[in-house]
Amino acid sequence: MKNVPLLHVKKMSKAFLNQLVLKEVDLQVERGDIYALVGGNGAGKSTLMKILTGLYSYDRGEMYVKGMRKQFANPKEAHREGIYLIPQEPLIFPHMTIEENICIGLKGKKKELKVKIKQLIDSLGWGIDLKELGGSLSIAQQQLVEIVRGLIREAEILILDE
Repeated sequence: MKNVPLLHVKKMSKAFLNQLVLKEVDLQVERGDIYALVGGNGAGKSTLMKILTGLYSYDRGEMYVKGMRKQFANPKEAHREGIYLIPQEPLIFPHMTIEENICIGLKGKKKELKVKIKQLIDSLGWGIDLKELGGSLSIAQQQLVEIVRGLIREAEILILDE
């Protein structure tokens, strides 16, 4: 059986107000791969990430997720396909606990979710107290919470913005 990449982008282009910001980008991501997009300010890195996660649409080209052609209308569609963006600026609610922050938007039984979150955090060795308020966390800890949000949603592709 042929191995299908998790993500395959072919000749993807995007323009804003007739200004081309992505020109025929090709990218293939296999399970277990780790990539870093490097480029100067305005090179299109954030635009590509936003397309892959449903915040922007692309103008030309093709995107395949697990062999199926896709163009996401919103981040929820990308989440359903296992793609999750960890934003540069963490979206943590300061007056909610870490656990509550992680659970935002999750469906399922609360007790089971709590167990799953604790198991995930323990397996990562992060030692975060889930009852702490989000506002007490450093930026690095807030980013860890964002990563846990993606992992608990069983994302197959995590995209970290800086």
